[in-house]
Amino acid sequence: ETVLQYERQKRKKMAEKRTGQPAIKELHLQVIYQDDHLVAVNKPSGLLCVPGVNNHPSLLDLVYEEFASPNVIDKREKMIVHRLDMDTSGLVLFGRDQTVVKKLHETFRSRRETKVYQALVCGTVHQPSGTIDLSLQRSPSHPPFMRVATDKSEEHLARAVNDLQHHGYRKLMKRKPKPSITRFKVLSHEYLTAAPLGPESPPSESR
Repeated sequence: ETVLQYERQKRKKMAEKRTGQPAIKELHLQVIYQDDHLVAVNKPSGLLCVPGVNNHPSLLDLVYEEFASPNVIDKREKMIVHRLDMDTSGLVLFGRDQTVVKKLHETFRSRRETKVYQALVCGTVHQPSGTIDLSLQRSPSHPPFMRVATDKSEEHLARAVNDLQHHGYRKLMKRKPKPSITRFKVLSHEYLTAAPLGPESPPSESR
């Protein structure tokens, strides 16, 4: 067994321990909007959006149990529009009929929607705003996470693909890097000894 395989199994066991936690309606189902066609839910950090291949507890389970009509949606997977990573909190949309789900899929696929994320960054960000234009690819060292694609990462990925035994994973890892553009804006700088200041404050003083 290679070091890569050992590390992958170790991370898998750690992830399974976290993802095995139950999904509880009173704690995890925060409905922001609902009508006859869709549901918007605020997903908390630490909860899976969808069960995945191992059928872990997820937000989808709670939404399906609460909002699905058996005569319209016969399988929970048919409500999925998009998803957020387990550690990411934020709004997630679920469709309550196939017509709406299909239209929302087309919207996300054609990138007509706008996604806004907020992140807490440790360190110094010198620019008040800017654009990050870097392609992303699957990380064989930290599945199912993505990473920035570079010449070095391409070489690493090629070695990892040869090491994989599962045909489905090999096919997934061999996909070309995905173009990704992120436009960012600094909302505030936090200081250890002062109150929060705006982006115009000198970032060299931040901690």
